[in-house]
Amino acid sequence: MKYNILIADDIEINRKLIKAILKNIDGVIVQEVDNGKQALEFMSVNDIDLLILDLMMPKMDGFQVLRELKTMENEIPIIVYSAIDEIDSLKLALDLGAYDFFSKPLTKEQISIVVPLKVKNALNVYNQRKQLIKTNKRLLKEVERVKYLNFHDSLTELYNRTFLDVEVERMEKDISRFLPLSILSIDLNDLKIVNDIFGHRAGDNLIKKAAQIISKPFRTVDIITRVGGDEFCVILPKVTRNIAIEKKEEILSLIDTYNLQNPVLPLSMAIGVATSEDERESIYSTYQLADDRMYKHKNLQSINGKNKVFELITKALKKRDYFAQGHGDRMVQGAEEIADFLNLPIKVKDSLTLLARIHDMGKIGIPDEILFKEGKLTEQEYNKIKEHSRIGYNIAKRTREFYHIADFILHHHERYDGNGYPSKLKGEDIPLECRIISVLDAYDSMTNERSYNKVLSNSQAFKELKKNSGTQFDPEIVAAFIEMKLSSQELKYNL
Repeated sequence: MKYNILIADDIEINRKLIKAILKNIDGVIVQEVDNGKQALEFMSVNDIDLLILDLMMPKMDGFQVLRELKTMENEIPIIVYSAIDEIDSLKLALDLGAYDFFSKPLTKEQISIVVPLKVKNALNVYNQRKQLIKTNKRLLKEVERVKYLNFHDSLTELYNRTFLDVEVERMEKDISRFLPLSILSIDLNDLKIVNDIFGHRAGDNLIKKAAQIISKPFRTVDIITRVGGDEFCVILPKVTRNIAIEKKEEILSLIDTYNLQNPVLPLSMAIGVATSEDERESIYSTYQLADDRMYKHKNLQSINGKNKVFELITKALKKRDYFAQGHGDRMVQGAEEIADFLNLPIKVKDSLTLLARIHDMGKIGIPDEILFKEGKLTEQEYNKIKEHSRIGYNIAKRTREFYHIADFILHHHERYDGNGYPSKLKGEDIPLECRIISVLDAYDSMTNERSYNKVLSNSQAFKELKKNSGTQFDPEIVAAFIEMKLSSQELKYNL
């Protein structure tokens, strides 16, 4: 460890002698000045660990230096020295903040033992003091951090539920001061679906963006909190219902602006507003009313089709190869044709055509580097691909438009022989719609250009379907599909 020591003495030979004594102490770097004024100037621009100060100097003596440093709340240890008969001067110096002293002229014992020992002690004490100050600062910083985290949400940096409870308790002690009091209950729509499709990191980013938008319309005195995973609460003291509704509309307008600029991952919120002007009404009862109205707003959005789920999924699907290359349209056409050929009930036909379009929508949750890999997939990558049926199922279960075909999405990769996934269903335990989609999907993949296979002719594709009939595919569906295709005038000319 290095120690910077400053010697202040107007007599050069004294400085040289002390410097020679200090030379035997490890890590010491010595600087010299010849008066008190220079000492103060040096210390103002340089870090030192010890000042050795002669009390009797021209221009500015050691006492003046001690007084100046005392006013600056100096922490650096100071060792003073003076003539042996100036005991009163040494005592005054100690009263002014000097750490230690020695007298001159120096004896042999002082040179070899006393001065080095006093210097080492001063440096050790100062080093311990610096470490203690550093530790105290770190502890204070940690206390502040813990205090901050206790009252703030770590993701959004908004206040959290704990802070909300504390503030509500404080405000209710003198509720009349805050009336009229308005509350906004806000819920972020479809966060679970965003997490399922794009992952939790994308969901977290959406929460942070929502927090930024929610915060914009409000004052510093307003209490903006994230009270749950996708739930926010805003308390507005001295705000009427009309103003609170204006704030709600401002948030919704900001969301529309954001969505225009970020169409791939749009935001959607349900907001409820309630206002209290009655001292007898608790803040939490007002909050409950705002929460009830928020759920009414959410239901109204769902009825009016104003949630963003279908739009989000459609835009994400368009970025995948099977959708962009017409796979979805071809699958829908094939589903309609075979439904008519088999004379399926209209309800089954509708489910089948919807399944044909979105059966692979779970692939929007599979990383591009795996989905579009040209070479052979590793076992780990293949297992990741297989997750798409469950991802699609999770999305459909939470989406009003797709709920009724969620099980079909889950099982569209089952095999007739029971070796499919995810449930290893066998034979007619596999839903009819899934058995049909399996044949349609295989045929479309074989007869259209994809990144992972070459195009087969229709006759070659039929041979593959027959080859896997009874194992991968339902034999009756394969036979019906081929018969339907062969009955097509267009196909007869392209065999």
